[in-house]
Order: sequence, then structure tokens, then C-alpha cells
Amino acid sequence: MADHRQHEPIAGAVLAWYERNRRDLPWRARPGEVPDPYRVWLSEIMLQQTTVAVAGRYFAAFLARWPALENLAEASLDEVLAAWAGLGYYARARNLHKCAQAVAALGGRFPETEAGLLELPGIGPWTADYVAMRALGHPDVFLPTDLGVRAGLATLGITPDRAEHWRPWRSYAQLHLWQTLSSIPTAPTRKGH
Repeated sequence: MADHRQHEPIAGAVLAWYERNRRDLPWRARPGEVPDPYRVWLSEIMLQQTTVAVAGRYFAAFLARWPALENLAEASLDEVLAAWAGLGYYARARNLHKCAQAVAALGGRFPETEAGLLELPGIGPWTADYVAMRALGHPDVFLPTDLGVRAGLATLGITPDRAEHWRPWRSYAQLHLWQTLSSIPTAPTRKGH
């Protein structure tokens, strides 16, 4: 494995910057709190093709109406669609409802693996990875989709083998980045952040 010690200051600086600048979002666990998978999943579905400001208002309304996943699962589809009105992409709302029902049938607990999450309605690779990382504490999941992240990784010599294809690039970047981070003792798991 390559010597990644030159990245130690970068990792420490990025984590320090995050601690100083992180936004307080209603679905994000605060330091020391355990993330709520329902809140993480609900926010991720709402944030697809929606701004944080808009999703935040809908998120608060959904939690006021359906404070737990089981409450959402018991709601009628018409109620969910009415509450979703204005967020667009209504297939997300239909899948949100189906997924809530599927998770409720599993005892109200999301599957612990990416493969299990992918079996749920409306959950694709990105959402499965996000929920696994943010809510279930899987530190082996990395989500480098943003072009800025890709450019930043490239400056560190972490480049895709086939940038035009998402999964092969993600697999390569994920492997390389986690090899790098695992060699840096100052880069703790960011569970809940």
C-alpha cells in the first residue's frame, strides 16, 4: 500500500473545518447523538432534486404528522401525496410510502446492509450508501459524487479508472480513499455527522 502520510494534515484540516462550519440540520444527529435512520432516510428522499431550505419545511411537517416510521407506514397514500404536494417527483412520495410499509413489516428497523437496503422500494445505490453511512454507522461507505469532491480527490492523486461511469469510479475512489483514511489515525469515523 502507498504511503499516505502526506495526506494526514489534509484529513485533519478537513475534519477541523467541518466541526467549525457544519450546519445544524433537523435530520442530522448532533455530536454524541445516535442518528435516527427514519430521519436520515426521510431527509435523503426529500433532498433528491430539492433544496435544503424547502426540504427542511417539509421534513418538519412530515415529522409533526408522522413522528415515527410506523406512523408514516399506517398513513394512506393519499395523505402522503397531499403532504408531499409541492416537492415534485411524486414517484418519490409513492416509494417513500411503500418503503415505510416495507420497513414497518421488518419490525420498524432498516436492513443493516447495503444489499438489504437496496431491496427496499425507492432505494437505489446512492440512498442505500447514504443511509448505511449516516444512520447505520458503516464507515466503509464513501459517496464521492460531487464534481468538487472528484476534483479534490484528483489533486490527491485519487483518480477514476473510468470517470464516465459512476459505479466503477466510485468503487475505485472508495477503495483508494478508505485505504488512505485507514492509514491516518487522526481521521475518526464520522458516524452521525
